[in-house]
Amino acid sequence: MARFSPRMRIAAVVAALGLTAGCAPWRADARAWASAQPTITRELEALARPLAGLDADVPSAAPVWAMVRDARVIGVGEGTHGTREFRRLLHGLVVHAAHEQQPVVLAVELPFNLVLALDAWAGHGWFPDPEIRERDLSDPRLLGTHWLGAVQECRELFTWIRDFNREVPPERQIRIFGVDVCMSLHCGAEIVDYLRDVDPDIEPRARDLVVPLRGFDLERTRSPALAARAREDLAELRTMLVERRARIVERQGSDTYELVQRLVWLAERRVDIALVGGDNPVSHEREQAMAETVAWIRDRLGDHGRVLLHAHNGHVGRSRPRMPNGRLSHSPQMGEHLAARLGSDYAVVYSTFDAGEFLAFHTLGWVGAEKFKTRALRAFSVRSAPRGTLEATLRAPTAYALDVGEATAGAGPLADYLRAEHWSRTFTYAWRPSFAVFPVGWTGVVPVADFDVLVYVPRAAATHP
Repeated sequence: MARFSPRMRIAAVVAALGLTAGCAPWRADARAWASAQPTITRELEALARPLAGLDADVPSAAPVWAMVRDARVIGVGEGTHGTREFRRLLHGLVVHAAHEQQPVVLAVELPFNLVLALDAWAGHGWFPDPEIRERDLSDPRLLGTHWLGAVQECRELFTWIRDFNREVPPERQIRIFGVDVCMSLHCGAEIVDYLRDVDPDIEPRARDLVVPLRGFDLERTRSPALAARAREDLAELRTMLVERRARIVERQGSDTYELVQRLVWLAERRVDIALVGGDNPVSHEREQAMAETVAWIRDRLGDHGRVLLHAHNGHVGRSRPRMPNGRLSHSPQMGEHLAARLGSDYAVVYSTFDAGEFLAFHTLGWVGAEKFKTRALRAFSVRSAPRGTLEATLRAPTAYALDVGEATAGAGPLADYLRAEHWSRTFTYAWRPSFAVFPVGWTGVVPVADFDVLVYVPRAAATHP
C-alpha cells in the first residue's frame, strides 16, 4: 500500500477543502436571484414584522404569536441549540400561550424520562422524590450543568413557568414534557421508582428487568438476542403495571399511570432504534417515536389547549430536509409525520441567523455526525452568510418575523423566492471550526412547504451556561 508523507496528506486536504468551497451549492442561487434582489428586499421590508421584545425582562414575541396562535401544535424550531435569541423567542411564545386561558404543554427535544422531574419541580405531576420541588435547577435531576439545556435562558424560562403555575388553578398550569426516547445510561430506572412506591416487594425483580436497557450494550452490539430479551422484560414490566393499576391511580393519580405506561412504550422504541441505527441517533424510528409522543400529548389535552414543541429546525419542519449533496435526508422527520397527521392544526416557526455566535460542544470528529466524542461547551463564531443563501437573500438590519403564507399569497419576486428551494444554516449540538469550510452547516429548504413563519436574527448571541 502506498504511503503518503504528512506534507502530501495536508496538501490533499487543502485541495479538497478548496474544491468544496468552490463548489458551494448556493452559488447558483446567487446568480439566479441577483436581478430580483432589490425587489425582494423592498417587499420584505413591507411584510416583515419587527421583533423588538426578545430582550425584555419577560420576552415578547407578539408578531410570531399572532401568526401561529390558531394552531393546536406549534413547532418552534431553532437553527442551533445554543442561540440566545431562539431561547428568548420560545420564552415569549410560552408567555403568550399561557395567557390565552387554555391549557399549555411545553414539549421539548429531550428524553421523556429526564423531563418528568422538571415537570414536577414546576408544580405539576407526581414524582418519586417528594423533595424535588425544593431543589435548585442546578440539581443534576433537573437541569444540572455542562449540557446545552443548562443555560441561563432555560433557567429563566422554567422559573417563569413555576412562578406562573403557583398563581393559577391546576387546569391552567403549564406542563413540561420531553418527546424523545430514553437514551440515558440508566434507562428504565424511573419505571422502577414508580412501581416501588406502590409495591416495594417487587423492586428487586423490576430492577432485574431493566438491566438490558442499562448502559449502551444494545447500541454497541445491535444484538437481536439482547433486543429480544429487552422486549420480553419490558412486556413483563407492562404486566406489572397493569396488575397494579388501581394502586398506582389511588396513590399517584391516573395521570401518573399514563406517564409510566409511556415510559415503557418509549423504552421499547429505544430497542427498535438501537437495532436499526446502533449508536447513531438519526433514524426514522426515532423521528416517528417523537411524533407519536407529541400526538399523545395533544390527545391528552382534549379539544382545548396547545402544545409548544421546541426542537431543532430539522426535526419540526414539514418536509424532509435536503443535504448539501442535493439528496433528501434518508427518513421523514418528526414534523413531516405531524403535518400528515394534524394538517392545519400544526404550525411551524423556523428560526435562523446571519452572523454571530452559538454554543455547542467542541467535537473531536472530522464530520458533522452527532455520535463523535466531544469536548466541553464553547461559543463558536459564525461569519455572515454567503451570497445565495436564504439568510443572505432575506438579510435585514434588525430581527423580524415573516408570515410565509401572507408573503406567498400574491405574485412578486419575494413570493417566487419563498416557493423555491434554497440553502439555510443548520448546526447540530456538536461543532468544530473546520466544519465551516465544508457545506455541512447548511440544509436545503423550500420555505412555503417547510414552515409558516420565518424568524430572522441579523446577529446572534450564544446562550449563557
